[in-house]
Amino acid sequence: MVCAGFSVGVSTVWAMHYVGMSALHLDGGQSSGASGEIPVRFELSFTIISAFAAWLIATVGLHIVNGRDVSKRSLIDRELWIRVAAAASLIASGVMIMHYMGMISQTGPFHTEYHAGVVFASGLIALVAAGVGLLLLSTMPPVMATRLVSAFLISAAVNGMHYTGMQAASYTVAEDDISMIFSITISMNETIIGILVLVADLALYAVCDSYGMQMRQEYEMAARKDLTLQRIVTAAVMSTKELGAAMNCIPATSFMSLEIDCIRERHEGYRKSGHLMILDTLEDVWEAKAAGMFIIFFSYECLAYKQAGPNKLQLRVMKASVQQLASLHGKRMEDMFVWLDCISIPQRNKAMQTASINSIYSFASLPDAMVIVCPESIHLDTQQKADQDSIRDRLWCRVEHLAYCCSRGTSSMYLHCGDVLGPLPDDWMKSVCCVFEAHSTCCRLKHTTTMTCDRKVIVQPLVALYFDVLLRNARGDHDEKDVYAYTLIKENKEKMFPRTYTHESEEGTSERDLFGDLLERAELLVDESMRERGKGNAFQKADVTKHFSVSEHVGIFGEHELSCMHEDVVPPSMTRCQSSAALSTQDI
Repeated sequence: MVCAGFSVGVSTVWAMHYVGMSALHLDGGQSSGASGEIPVRFELSFTIISAFAAWLIATVGLHIVNGRDVSKRSLIDRELWIRVAAAASLIASGVMIMHYMGMISQTGPFHTEYHAGVVFASGLIALVAAGVGLLLLSTMPPVMATRLVSAFLISAAVNGMHYTGMQAASYTVAEDDISMIFSITISMNETIIGILVLVADLALYAVCDSYGMQMRQEYEMAARKDLTLQRIVTAAVMSTKELGAAMNCIPATSFMSLEIDCIRERHEGYRKSGHLMILDTLEDVWEAKAAGMFIIFFSYECLAYKQAGPNKLQLRVMKASVQQLASLHGKRMEDMFVWLDCISIPQRNKAMQTASINSIYSFASLPDAMVIVCPESIHLDTQQKADQDSIRDRLWCRVEHLAYCCSRGTSSMYLHCGDVLGPLPDDWMKSVCCVFEAHSTCCRLKHTTTMTCDRKVIVQPLVALYFDVLLRNARGDHDEKDVYAYTLIKENKEKMFPRTYTHESEEGTSERDLFGDLLERAELLVDESMRERGKGNAFQKADVTKHFSVSEHVGIFGEHELSCMHEDVVPPSMTRCQSSAALSTQDI
């Protein structure tokens, strides 16, 4: 803006005035007694002050007219008229001030008088031409044609005002030079002025073009980042209402006869057996649970880099847990099912794997029990001891524990250290709730096997968790588990959802964005959801998108997502525990 003010105030107004003054030739004439051309010089201080005055006023005027929100650029309203009127008045005043300061700076053997009516007319010309030029610049598309027309009108304002103002001046020959005491006077060479202005304009163009390109790149990067954050929040909210991937469960009868070799074949291998129970939607889950289905979620520490799934000891403990839970809850083995990550989550198809990982909060909120399996063992690669202390320090295990706790509470969470199935220790969640203080394999290996850190991967499911807990609290769901989850987040929010994280690689460490302002965006959606719920309306697309600064032309929801937002898929008989992962239509 300062450069633009210099271009208008100095390169245009000031330079035009002094080049134009070179066209003025004063001749004493026969009646004056003077002979030949009368020399005209310019007082240095007034000449310099007039340049700075034009620069300052033009800068302020351009700032006023360009200080409007970009989204309102083409909108002609009362604010625009006020801005254009104020800016045009300032620029016209700047032209007038510069012109008449320049006239005052003239020194020589003459007196100067001005005709008030012509002075007023010159100011009116400057005001109208500047106003029209600024109006075009403010409302028309920022293309070269618009800029050329605006530049022409502003130049017309300067020239029209200058030569009209010159008509207001009357010169009378004096016997002696009329100048201020102790003043320094100079003569002006129009050729030198023209060359200097041309060089200055070219330099300004280079600076402004470079700056403009940098600003455009920064804006595009910010827009892309904003869109990414917006999509994360939107996907997180949707994942609390609908499964983003199928929930694949293993029948307990098949699980009890499962050998370690079948575990090593992972999801794709076990799927071929035809024993996998596939629940595609939340309706499928509710119907199965209504028919007596009991789901166990196993959380364990993977003890080898290149072998997915539990080891033999962990698998043996899992099978023992199934039998003990069946006895504890009075369930038939035929009604019990197991969710085990290496078999329940697709491994080869990365898109399906990512969809399943992003749905981990929903997966963890639907089972009837979580068993944390941690018998004393040894990590195959690091040779480090694995037990209930080491599992607390694993990133993915913490995510699973936190997700289940915030949705179902701790009463149905169990710990199995190899001897017997027992309740979760009271201090367990306080020690694992700060997920990002835990360690992960990708960071341990300095991301030599993957470019994406697991800390980035778990952001979306944790945003879903945050949104769901806040929404339940806002709705007044004050069950013991709801209060516990809300209090846990409230007391540890900064540590649980850090804005940045330290990325480790072979080249060193660097600080990178993690949650940023995602929580603030989720909070806005909770507030909007409660307002719409009070009105009895569904949470519309416009309510989601209006909180974000990304370009209004970028689409947020696909057709399928929009249709999901207006479907009331929650059965009337659904219990509160079952609904924690899926919001009703009035919530979203």
